[in-house]
Amino acid sequence: MKIIHLQIVLLLLPFYVLGQSQIKGKVTDGKEPMAFANVYLSDEDNNLIKGVITSEDGTFEITSDNGTYTLNVSFLGYKNWKKTLDITGDLDLGEIVIELDTELDTVVIVAKKKIFERKVDRMVFNVENSLSATGGDAIDALRVSPGLFVKDNQITMIGKDGMQLMINGRIMPLAGDDLINFLRTIPADDIKSIEIITNPPAKYDAAGNSGIINVVLKKGKLNSWNNSTSYSYTQAIYAAHVLRNNFSLKEDKYQMLVSLSGGLGAELNDIESTTFFTESTWDADTDRKHEQDFFSSRLVFDYNLTEKLSIGTQYLFNYNAPDYSDRTDTRILNLDNTLDLKRINTGFNDRETKYHNINAHMLYKVDTLDREISVDLDYLTYRSDTDRRFQTNEFDANGNFLSTIGEADNFGNLEVNSLSARVDVEHPFEKINLSYGGKLSYIENNSDTRFFDTSSGVPVLDPNQTDEFEYEETIQALYISATTSLGEKWSAQVGLRYEAIDIENFSKVLNQRNKIDYDEFFPTLYLQYDIDDDNSLYANYGRRIDRPSYSALNPFRFYYDSNKYSEGNPFLRPSFTNNVEIGYGGNHLNANIFYSNLKDGMGPVSIMIDDENFTIISQENYYKTDTYGFQITSSYDFYDWWENYNVISYTNFKPELTNNNIDAILNGDDVYLFATSNAFTISEKFNAGMTFYYQTPFSDDIFRYGESYNLSFSFRYRMLDKKLNLSVNINDVFNRDPSRIKSITNGILNSYLQNNSSRRIRFSISYNFGNKDKKVNSRDSGNEDERDRL
Repeated sequence: MKIIHLQIVLLLLPFYVLGQSQIKGKVTDGKEPMAFANVYLSDEDNNLIKGVITSEDGTFEITSDNGTYTLNVSFLGYKNWKKTLDITGDLDLGEIVIELDTELDTVVIVAKKKIFERKVDRMVFNVENSLSATGGDAIDALRVSPGLFVKDNQITMIGKDGMQLMINGRIMPLAGDDLINFLRTIPADDIKSIEIITNPPAKYDAAGNSGIINVVLKKGKLNSWNNSTSYSYTQAIYAAHVLRNNFSLKEDKYQMLVSLSGGLGAELNDIESTTFFTESTWDADTDRKHEQDFFSSRLVFDYNLTEKLSIGTQYLFNYNAPDYSDRTDTRILNLDNTLDLKRINTGFNDRETKYHNINAHMLYKVDTLDREISVDLDYLTYRSDTDRRFQTNEFDANGNFLSTIGEADNFGNLEVNSLSARVDVEHPFEKINLSYGGKLSYIENNSDTRFFDTSSGVPVLDPNQTDEFEYEETIQALYISATTSLGEKWSAQVGLRYEAIDIENFSKVLNQRNKIDYDEFFPTLYLQYDIDDDNSLYANYGRRIDRPSYSALNPFRFYYDSNKYSEGNPFLRPSFTNNVEIGYGGNHLNANIFYSNLKDGMGPVSIMIDDENFTIISQENYYKTDTYGFQITSSYDFYDWWENYNVISYTNFKPELTNNNIDAILNGDDVYLFATSNAFTISEKFNAGMTFYYQTPFSDDIFRYGESYNLSFSFRYRMLDKKLNLSVNINDVFNRDPSRIKSITNGILNSYLQNNSSRRIRFSISYNFGNKDKKVNSRDSGNEDERDRL
């Protein structure tokens, strides 16, 4: 009941923002409205009380306590305007006319925003001032952003397990290839800046040991539209085709966005694994053809009911058919390392996923002092249907057929439904900016699996491997965050998020119902000292939670072949991380040191059953770890046609086994990373790029990773006034991005290597038409945490 009471308090808090007097008016020069004029209230000692700037139509609003003040209006090149006001309630001043100051000399100001800016809780990369942004897409801009690492179409934050991406301050409800495909539709020329938030403030969900990337788009023009169509062809072992179209429209009262994309193709997953059992060695080679057929759509509509109130809706749909066929050839060697037996496993994985997300949102701007209230309501449904069929045959050393070891059909269905509501309030005061809000979410997960033995030719249901799993989760959260300046040089932000979680799950085969409830506090703290306009020192701290994915909780078995399966664990607990970062931010150089402490770390563990030559991949909480390191990034223009960006990082892992039921060797190690990205402007129409990275071998817990490196090139040619773009990308020229992974559990060494067609070439063509200066604001919904766990 305590959380319900807190939610009621939360809903009442915004009304405090509404209970203040407002002064409004419109500033003109007698003919035209004066945009961006300074309007402020001062007391009898000429102390600043409140201040705003006028909007594009010259209007302004100031919220103030009652009293006697002087209203001041100023604009460069115009005479100052003043009037004494006795404020006892709302006041409309109508039109305020300011006059030209004919005695002033003409002043010309030329300024260029620096490439990197450090704010109290984030690093800002001003893409519009970067050569690398010219003619590229959002992926190219992210590739040269400080602290980010783009590898094999995956975006990661150095020192973090993952990341979330925002567009104009709103979390994008996309992940994986869907997110990559969407980012490729955004021209880098449309991006104003990229904000890198390594330690997210209390406003954002505490889930995940990840940072947040906010892509800020340039403001668009009213009464305009734009359309972007692109096609890409990728060739590796297999080919893949992707077609995308984005249409956006912005009128005076409304704006809309329609995004459609689809793809057909496949990639080869080449997997090599060797398991050293006590009496034999199993050497397996798997060729898996993984289909990449998909369709996704995104529809956004926003309407401005008044100057203060806007409402909108967003609908997302995603369909994937990631089927794959595979063949595994296993050579079983005796202690003399001679061939005893062969096994051939053939299989087909028929899978289909559908994802729907509907969001309704409202934004109320209380005044021009940036006070606002936003509300998000979300409904999400996700369904995955899988049919795994396989057959394993055994042969002697000469290739003669001996017997069928196993043949089965394994069905698995997963359905997730989620409802969530979120309220956020921005409430700046004279000396402090206050943010507060809350969120309530309900998640229901119903799954079932059926296992049929088909070795006799007639499917026979195995009740011991057939199960139904039910999962319910309720999360209630409140947060408050305050930002202030501590003098001219210092700034600080402090925040606190409170989450209460109730979980209940039931497994039919285990005939067991589990109930878990806990509440946690997640503090955040930021401190920054500005040495000058270009250099600053900063420190921050934050606590995070990483919840198990829904599939990791399901106690179902997924069979790869007759001697290997994976299963979930309904008893998984969330893990918690404390993060500390201290650093320096400059215009061309950034450096930081970091430390994190993780408890109840979870992940897949390969359990080797030696006497049966069997492997079980199980989800477990099994370790804690301390991680520390440093990172240095630099950006430099060697010439006006060559822009260079570099990253050097060092990370040390100190893991410790905490699960006594797991017999595994954990190793901590050092890892060094060097990456460089170079952009070359060969002509006004032709650009080229070269990226390279190298990562040393390392171990972070059970797994030890080998070295990897990647050399890639890109070329881009623009025509028809930059509307038509042709590009070629060559990824991983030497095919050295994959690395071998080793682990030891139950005293048995397992070595594993997977290459997902890393070396490939992509040809792309895109055409933009309409008013290309316009961009529709994108938005997240309120349930990004729930979507990330699918």
